[in-house]
Amino acid sequence: MKRTSLFLLYILVASIIPSISSGQELPRVAVWTLEPMNTPLVHVRQLTSFVVSEITKLKKYEVYSQENVRVLAGWTAERMQLGCTDSKCLTALGQMDIAKLISGSVGKIAKRYTVSLNLFDTQKARAENAISKTCESEDGLIELIQASVRELLGEDPETETPAKAEPSASGGKKTSLGEYRDPATGMEFILVKGGCYQMGDVFGDGNPNEKPVHDVCVEDFYMGKHEVTQGQWRTIIGSDPSCSENCGDDCPVNIAQMILG
Repeated sequence: MKRTSLFLLYILVASIIPSISSGQELPRVAVWTLEPMNTPLVHVRQLTSFVVSEITKLKKYEVYSQENVRVLAGWTAERMQLGCTDSKCLTALGQMDIAKLISGSVGKIAKRYTVSLNLFDTQKARAENAISKTCESEDGLIELIQASVRELLGEDPETETPAKAEPSASGGKKTSLGEYRDPATGMEFILVKGGCYQMGDVFGDGNPNEKPVHDVCVEDFYMGKHEVTQGQWRTIIGSDPSCSENCGDDCPVNIAQMILG
């Protein structure tokens, strides 16, 4: 009876330990530097860092850059430029315990910008998913990249967080989604969505004061849609906008003192 109990206890412990250890390890994902297609290389490299950042935010994967893979595998720079879409290369990544590979390109066709991402399963050495999207301006590429990464990995779209400070609460009029008109001056403001980016020497060729690379997050804020007119300035500040702290007694208000309190 005693031996039977010990044997059952051994089986129970043996079945629990692997589940605990596997729960501590995240699947590895390699991200290849995106290929520029009629777009500046420096912009594409920065967009690649947004791919890495978006995957990292999910907290479901351990992310490896193309350079990480090169060092880990001991491949030459020339070998890395060949890409990694054939079964031989994917199998090699699988042997390094890298479960998935993401590669793709950023391009421009006429006046539209394109993002194409591919997801490969290294264990089966085959393509798993592919996403192709477009936007009308270069300004929309970051949001397009972030949304494409989540869709590629089967994740729900990121929920937008409303601005913490809503100007309309002070009597302003909301003209449309993300826009607001100040009732006193008639100034129009638009909502600029916050986000996170990597600040510093992300490519390893910068100055010492650009290290270490770190994440910087900016909250949502409102920005004037047009330049501030002299009339709008006088409405808020109460003085001529051409005055400065060096104007002497000709200005009714010392602007510098007013702004600084």
